[in-house]
Amino acid sequence: PGETFDAEKAHSPQELLKDSPLPGAQAALASLTRDWEVSYLSARGARGAFQATLHWLSSHGFPNSGQLVLVNEALDKIDWLQDAAIGFGDRRQRPLLLVDDLS
Repeated sequence: PGETFDAEKAHSPQELLKDSPLPGAQAALASLTRDWEVSYLSARGARGAFQATLHWLSSHGFPNSGQLVLVNEALDKIDWLQDAAIGFGDRRQRPLLLVDDLS
């Protein structure tokens, strides 16, 4: 309380590597990939966050069947989702599901 959020620090490779996945998250996503297209969408606009996030997902055994998309702010996720929904159109072979931590 009373402190500001420093996204540059919070999303730095050093800080991201300190995070642990929620128990069962990898298995749940692996199960979802059988019927769903899994994409990772996060509001991490800090320098180096893309590679750090990709490394984190890989090092924790998350399935790499989808794509990683980083946007600058949480509200930017809405724009990306709207664009993606239009872009998928009839080309989408499998259902699309979003699970978000609202951050």
